[in-house]
Amino acid sequence: MQSTLMRVARKGLGLCLSSWLLCTALGGLQSTSAQSTSQTGAQTKAAKSSQVAGVLAAPQRAPLQFFASTDRKKQNEDYKMIAPGQTLRVPLAAGRLLRLWSTSSEPEQFALQLQNGATLDLVRDNHARAGKWSHKAFTLYPDEGTVPALRNLKAGATLLATNRAVKPAKWYYQATLGAPLPLVAASAASKEASMQTSFQLAANGAQDLKPQTPSGIWSAIEIELPSVKPRDTLDAWRSLRLQGRWKGEDKLGIDVPLLSLTGQFWKADAVKAQAVEFDGKVLTWRLPIAFGPEDRVSLFNSGTKKIEIATRLHHVPGSQSADQSTLPRLHGLFGSTRTKHGMPVPILKASGSGAFVGLALDIRPIAETTRRSFAYLEGNEIIVADNKRYEGTGTEDFFNSAWYFPEKPFVDEFGGMTFKNALPPQVSSVRWMLPDALPFRRSLDFTFEHGRANNSQDLEYRWAAFWYQQPGGEFAVADALKYGATVEQGTSKNRERDALVRRYILGTLATMIVAGAIAVALAQRRKRGSSPD
Repeated sequence: MQSTLMRVARKGLGLCLSSWLLCTALGGLQSTSAQSTSQTGAQTKAAKSSQVAGVLAAPQRAPLQFFASTDRKKQNEDYKMIAPGQTLRVPLAAGRLLRLWSTSSEPEQFALQLQNGATLDLVRDNHARAGKWSHKAFTLYPDEGTVPALRNLKAGATLLATNRAVKPAKWYYQATLGAPLPLVAASAASKEASMQTSFQLAANGAQDLKPQTPSGIWSAIEIELPSVKPRDTLDAWRSLRLQGRWKGEDKLGIDVPLLSLTGQFWKADAVKAQAVEFDGKVLTWRLPIAFGPEDRVSLFNSGTKKIEIATRLHHVPGSQSADQSTLPRLHGLFGSTRTKHGMPVPILKASGSGAFVGLALDIRPIAETTRRSFAYLEGNEIIVADNKRYEGTGTEDFFNSAWYFPEKPFVDEFGGMTFKNALPPQVSSVRWMLPDALPFRRSLDFTFEHGRANNSQDLEYRWAAFWYQQPGGEFAVADALKYGATVEQGTSKNRERDALVRRYILGTLATMIVAGAIAVALAQRRKRGSSPD
């Protein structure tokens, strides 16, 4: 009865009420919509910052439209083949373009255009004319600083891909359209307050992060470990977990390793994105967290050593005219599994109303494997929201990359790859779905394929899934590997794996040396045999 009434109320009030509640709860911050085709750098930066705040309204947006070169026959041919000299046209739809991603097997002789009234160049000859072209992958996240023709698509809008190479080219693409989230301008920034605290967090101890007001929205959390020695930095960060419990839920709604906020699981390198920034000393988390008087957010030390912690909470008090209990709560849970033949990796199952906003993912072979290939990245993400299916074209494509990721780590404003190792083939990556947060009203089922048709059986997947959810929903994330129970376990596992990696590499080198020596010996023997007596 209650859930039915909530659905009826949501349908009646819609996105406008959600935006009004968001802006009122932020102490008078106003929803804005810039119409000018050009903005100053400061205005564009402010618009990008406002995307982060506006994500609280994502559960109320209409379903997204998704276009991709996915192989519906499940033969791993997630591309369109373009003959030499051919231009392929793919119709899109009318609406707001939220994200566009593309790659080609012949990037030096590839051109991508958008026909939307005028014909606009996007990529030409290994160079981006709009958006970003990096490591053979093109990404475009239109914002209020982007020319209108690239963000507001008309009926008949079409992608045009041209192959200028002398051989056929594979073209992969993804495009997401949907209602834009409200932009929240800091017209009442003076109402935002910050509170700084320092404390000692004992082994297996927890400390609540308490704001000065009983309700409101945290716009940012800064966490620093001021007295940790350099040699202990990684273990200290890895031992900390962010936890949250929301009113009306009988289990933790947030329980993730703190480093997973940066897209990392085994390292503590610098990361800079819209949602999170980390310089190795201070971690700043910017996804908004709505809270009420009965909600709790805390830091938990899973290790055996005491850690000194300094925090700064940036928050805006709740308004008496806004019902804080209606705002969605941030959720984030750690998950893990070992791959099984024929079975996808179950990232998240949720019921109720919410929006998926981010994923940090680590994939590595089991210790006893001899795997040498990243072919497992052929697996697609498959997200089913309210019976609407969103399927991509490959694991690295979901993270705005291509061709099994580049060799060196990279992080852009909405994610990237934070770690890669060739032998054994391991990779960590992250994506923050802020402009394209995926809404659901009844249910969400997020899975990842591995390899071709889930054919890998020697991989360990670890991830942290992030989503917003209205009070009263259900959710489940499997954690079969039980990562990070204590810092000793985590450290010993890490050292054991490092030792295995060293043995793996040394074994490979030894094999190459022996094979080389045999080849040299055989060559010399043949040379002696061919010499005259």
